[in-house]
Amino acid sequence: MQKKNQLIGTLFLLGAAILWGASFVFQNEGAQMMDPIAFNGLRSLLGSLALLPVIFVIALINRKKGISTKKSSEDKKMLIKGGFFCGLALCAAGTLQTLGIEQGAGESGFITTIYIVFVPLLGIFLRQKIAGRVWVAVMMCFVGLYLLCGSFALNINQIYLLLCAFFFAIHILVIDYFAPKVDGVWLSCLQFLVVGIIDMIIMLFRDMPSISEVVACFWPYLAYMGFVSCAIAYTFQIIGQRHISATLGALLMSLESVFSVLAEWLLQGNLLGTSKIIGCIIIFSAIILVQLPENIFKIKQRN
Repeated sequence: MQKKNQLIGTLFLLGAAILWGASFVFQNEGAQMMDPIAFNGLRSLLGSLALLPVIFVIALINRKKGISTKKSSEDKKMLIKGGFFCGLALCAAGTLQTLGIEQGAGESGFITTIYIVFVPLLGIFLRQKIAGRVWVAVMMCFVGLYLLCGSFALNINQIYLLLCAFFFAIHILVIDYFAPKVDGVWLSCLQFLVVGIIDMIIMLFRDMPSISEVVACFWPYLAYMGFVSCAIAYTFQIIGQRHISATLGALLMSLESVFSVLAEWLLQGNLLGTSKIIGCIIIFSAIILVQLPENIFKIKQRN
């Protein structure tokens, strides 16, 4: 039974990684049809809306199991607080990603995934000890970026994506703080709502899309990003992480960078050059190195 549950968890997380990888293509094309800020805001509002049925189904299942779904006033305050701060970090990350996605789906996927290396680096500010392998991974990322971008003279899109990775790392740290204290699906729903509201306000001072542009962009771009990338993939993540370890889960979900390259090739007909592929391999190796459990590097002492 345990092996069966692990297989189920693996398949669900693999499915989430595939859906997230493909989302770079839909985001790339959708952001070219309307203002990127507006696109990110609208897809976030759709994501928030799409998670409401998930919340309803989970609540229904919990009630059948006799699990109380009522929240105290303190729980509600913590949830609102978490949704706001997580939403701020996600808004910065998602908006920067949408601005830089013009770089291409595959390349954007790999640069974005560097957030996994940024997370332990940010631990410096939390007075956490940084393992030697993290610094090795950082150097590997520098080499991979050089091959992926052609030089260290990054263009504006690549700078957007690196900043996006930085804010995704902050978002993960904020999530780590609030997630144990509140309902995870509600937290995700609220953070998407916050992102949507902020970007909609910014949109008023930029190029506001017409109704015809929104309608033209809705299918499949906004629909995929809102309903599939947010609601379905997030639900897959919730189910998958219940059945496997956090380390294996992180490794499986980081495969979204690989699937972003495959999606760009299959859906857009674009294939990265040899040097860029080598850069992707080095960056992905750095990501795996960071996520491996610490005790794997310890030499077992004989008694």
